[in-house]
Amino acid sequence: MTSLLVRVRMLRQALCLGLLGVLATACSSVSPRADFEKSLQTSYPLEDRIVGGYDTTQLTDAPLRALVVARLDVPAEEAFALMLTGIHEWFPGVQEFTWTNTEDGEIVAGSVRTGEFEGSRMVEPVRFIDPGHVYVYQIDLEATEKWIPVDVHMGIFTVDALTDSTSLVIWRQYFTPCVPLTGQLVAYVMEDRVAEQAFDELVERYGGERLEYR
Repeated sequence: MTSLLVRVRMLRQALCLGLLGVLATACSSVSPRADFEKSLQTSYPLEDRIVGGYDTTQLTDAPLRALVVARLDVPAEEAFALMLTGIHEWFPGVQEFTWTNTEDGEIVAGSVRTGEFEGSRMVEPVRFIDPGHVYVYQIDLEATEKWIPVDVHMGIFTVDALTDSTSLVIWRQYFTPCVPLTGQLVAYVMEDRVAEQAFDELVERYGGERLEYR
């Protein structure tokens, strides 16, 4: 019995240390570094809540919790298309994306993107779009058939032309966790385990570099 209790205590300590390690990593990823932001050739500063003339606070006051940045070896127009309509080409696990509420085939504010995963579905209404440059979307948590541990979520993609053949892509995610005190842990998963891996696949396919800010 004593030996079993000792093993249980050791396992509990190991789990706690592992969680602390995850949280420590997450803490370092929540706020972008000022020197990193200054180095970016973007028209959309990381901490601005007015993006492309659109005030994102009308959707949510949730803080910026996940951020990934990449330089791509494709023109800005192509990069924007990859972010908007070509996500299934580089986002792991996506089988298909379909669109509804378009206007004559054009994606506009109010258009809805539905991503089909194996056994689940994610529904993302577009709230604002400046074609070729910016789009803002939210996850419709009620319509989504995939559990995401947040009460509200907003994502922003921005694209800047660096040269005629290269571009800068930034993906920001703002959300409020559905369980108190788990924001940093959820941010770690959504940034390190989801968004970064997706951008690694993007860079692998189209060339360029994912830029680290930590």
